[in-house]
Amino acid sequence: MSHFMLGVDIGTTSTKTVVFTLDGQVVAQHAVEYPVLCTEPGMSEQDPLQMFDAVLGSIAGAPASGPNASRTSSTARPSTAAPVRPSIRCRRCAS
Repeated sequence: MSHFMLGVDIGTTSTKTVVFTLDGQVVAQHAVEYPVLCTEPGMSEQDPLQMFDAVLGSIAGAPASGPNASRTSSTARPSTAAPVRPSIRCRRCAS
């Protein structure tokens, strides 16, 4: 069984996830963007649910960006565990 490390960076405009081998080689990575809402001059806001969905999406998308990866991803609201949207089936093959 292989072991990996997962790094998640929740930034101002996107969440980025990188999967590393234990010796530090990048295996896969994925980013999901979200908007910064300018509500009035000098003010900005972000939707925490969009940010949370981006965390889940970037984690789910990272393995799918690696070679020969196939997986299904789904996002649920933490308060209800109800699905936000239909599951996405993703398959990418190495060329």
